[in-house]
Amino acid sequence: MASSGDKLVYFLIGSFVGACAALLLAPQSGEQTRELLEGKAREGADRVGRRLREGRDTLEEKGRELAGRASETLNRERETLRKKKEQLGVVLDAARRTYQGESRTQEESVD
Repeated sequence: MASSGDKLVYFLIGSFVGACAALLLAPQSGEQTRELLEGKAREGADRVGRRLREGRDTLEEKGRELAGRASETLNRERETLRKKKEQLGVVLDAARRTYQGESRTQEESVD
């Protein structure tokens, strides 16, 4: 499947070929043909502008979704880190109490 950039190139090439064919085969006068071409060029420009706006809107929406997911992931990781920190504090407190208890036991044994 063609990418968006390829589609735009194909569109522009098709527009050019169509414009050339219209000039060669046009039964109208030169002024009428120019008006027709100007109208078609405006339509093409409007179509391209609309597609660009749609693309920009899509990119902005995807960017917001990605930012939201990144924020959620960051918040989850912060919460995990906070829990691990609490667990480490509990373990360190228990180790400190055990060490202090062992130190007292050894001091009492020496006395």
